[in-house]
Amino acid sequence: MPSLLRSSLIRHNLRMSPRTATAKAEALMGITKTDREHPNADLVRQAHAAFKTGDMATIRELFADDIVWTVTGKGPASGRTVGIDAVLGDFGKIMEWTAGTYDAAPVDYLGSDDHVVTLAHISASRPDGRTLDLDELVVFKVRGNKLVEAQHMAYDEQTWDEFFS
Repeated sequence: MPSLLRSSLIRHNLRMSPRTATAKAEALMGITKTDREHPNADLVRQAHAAFKTGDMATIRELFADDIVWTVTGKGPASGRTVGIDAVLGDFGKIMEWTAGTYDAAPVDYLGSDDHVVTLAHISASRPDGRTLDLDELVVFKVRGNKLVEAQHMAYDEQTWDEFFS
């Protein structure tokens, strides 16, 4: 994993316990689990919390080894990536391009037996001064308590592509 990704994800505290990291991520995210929520939605919430706190071990537990991550668009941050190491590498590139400023703030998690839909708001900036401020939707496919596929769609694909070009 690129060192910028690792350092950006864990910049708040390198030695947090998993419980503390999850609590801190939930506080940062501003959205917590509800009693009526489908259990699969919590898988994505856990992955999101782990990403925000740099807990790569939890991400590796929640993502299938052969996860397929697809990002719509035509720019360098778009495309289809297969495998957890390649997906984490793509996350690292995004953190590198944005000097660690990329943030996806969750709005809601909607779960079913086979899928979870995440609604989030993205913000980021690039060293050249460009900024990104838009909403996204990510549809996850769940099998055997693992996230096996993700389809990322920015609400404004043209703005997404231009920001990363």
